[in-house]
Amino acid sequence: MDEALRQALLRPRLRLHGTIEDDWIDRLIEVIEAGAEDDILSIEVMTTGGDAEVGRRLSLEICMARDRGRRVAFLGKTTVYSAGATFMGCFRTEERWLTPDCWLLIHERQMQADIPLNGGLRACRAQLQKAMAEVETGEVLQRKGFEDLAAGSKLSADEVERRALENWYLKADEALELGLVGGIFEG
Repeated sequence: MDEALRQALLRPRLRLHGTIEDDWIDRLIEVIEAGAEDDILSIEVMTTGGDAEVGRRLSLEICMARDRGRRVAFLGKTTVYSAGATFMGCFRTEERWLTPDCWLLIHERQMQADIPLNGGLRACRAQLQKAMAEVETGEVLQRKGFEDLAAGSKLSADEVERRALENWYLKADEALELGLVGGIFEG
């Protein structure tokens, strides 16, 4: 690890803790816009999860910053669960760092829905088709997230997906061994 990265991880530009919600997007954009293009944008994350779509949007903002030449780094502390792992996946493997105590949780997208079937059969079919479209779209987005997370690691997206079916918890050292992160950061 070079000294500039070490210093950036010691003093992250943005510290995101708690449930992943819409306000994380605004906070990230503010930090991206306020920072000098030649400094390292380091982001510290501790989360038990949250909105998967917000995780995807955060990822988009990081990719756009990187495409403009910005160097970025992710530091997971204590827990990086669910949508947090989706967010982590947008960082290149060598940009992903975890503290020794960090645990990751990688799982399938979650959905909860009650589908009221009431009325004519065509109306019932339309309600079922709407729910299936949501499931199918979710599967496509989930697959992309698994591909991003697996890129540069020792695992294929298929292997990540297989493990995610059963709520895959892994410690920082296991994530490092599998090549899912660039290193363990001890400060």
